[in-house]
Amino acid sequence: MKKRTYRTSEQWAELFNSYEQSGLTIADYCQKNKLSQSYFIVKYRQHTKVSLEGSNESGFVKALPPSLPIKSANNLVLNYNGAQLQLPIAVEPVWLAQLLKALSA
Repeated sequence: MKKRTYRTSEQWAELFNSYEQSGLTIADYCQKNKLSQSYFIVKYRQHTKVSLEGSNESGFVKALPPSLPIKSANNLVLNYNGAQLQLPIAVEPVWLAQLLKALSA
C-alpha cells in the first residue's frame, strides 16, 4: 500500500502555480508528478474558489467605450436617445431610411 502524502495549503498553491505555468493538461501534470488526478481537481477547484472569493472581485470587468473624438467631416453622425452612431458619408440612402424607420418604431 502506498503511503499517503499530506500537503499544506502553501504546498498546494505551489503545485497549482506550477501546473498553470506548465502548459500541460491536468491528466498529464498529475501523471508526471505522481498525483491523484481526481483529488488534484477537487483541491484545485477549492483553491480557485477561495482565490476568487478572497479577491473581492466578481470576475466581471466593466467595459467602457473609448473616448475618441468623432471626426464628422468624413462621417455622418446620428444622435438618438443618448447614443451616437457614426456612419461613412457614402452610406446607402435606402439603408439609412430603413434604419431611421426602425428606430422610430
